[in-house]
Amino acid sequence: YLDIADPSHWEIFEANVRSARLRQEKPMDIFLSEDFFVTWAKKLDLEILETRAPDCGQRTCILQKR
Repeated sequence: YLDIADPSHWEIFEANVRSARLRQEKPMDIFLSEDFFVTWAKKLDLEILETRAPDCGQRTCILQKR
């Protein structure tokens, strides 16, 4: 996922804002944050097994049923 708190993802966010202002027809990226997954896991009774930021540029979050 693209983490809104990750400084390296901010350029992507700004590009999305520019595209929206220009009314360009293109898919918009969705930005999440680690606290979103913490809340989601609690509400859905899931356990966060791992979160990481691999070199591919997007973070991952691995969840498991309790």
